[in-house]
Amino acid sequence: MPSQFESASPVDPAARVDPESRSASRPVRRWAYVLLLAPFIGTLWVSTYAHSSPRLFGFPFFYWYQFAWVLAGAGITTFVYLVTTPRRRGGPPDDGGGAYPPGPAPSGARTADERRRIR
Repeated sequence: MPSQFESASPVDPAARVDPESRSASRPVRRWAYVLLLAPFIGTLWVSTYAHSSPRLFGFPFFYWYQFAWVLAGAGITTFVYLVTTPRRRGGPPDDGGGAYPPGPAPSGARTADERRRIR
């Protein structure tokens, strides 16, 4: 007899996979994660930018180089996200247009008509 924490029948590991993402329109590219190392290497290797020239709009190289890596890091992160996130085919699922699944309202919830009458 199974305990309360064990199920009577084993769960199929393939059943836990979302069928929509399994048939993604493009494969997941794991190599792109290596690009996330570039901002760390570029900013942690201080000896490459620890000087004041050249200046850009009056700012020493030390400051604008780091700020450039902030912008580049945001771009790299966006690129890696777009490349590594699988997309569903055919757009979003049509579930009636609501953000929440259909179901009964909580017992204390008021309908839109009740809220209008209260005002």
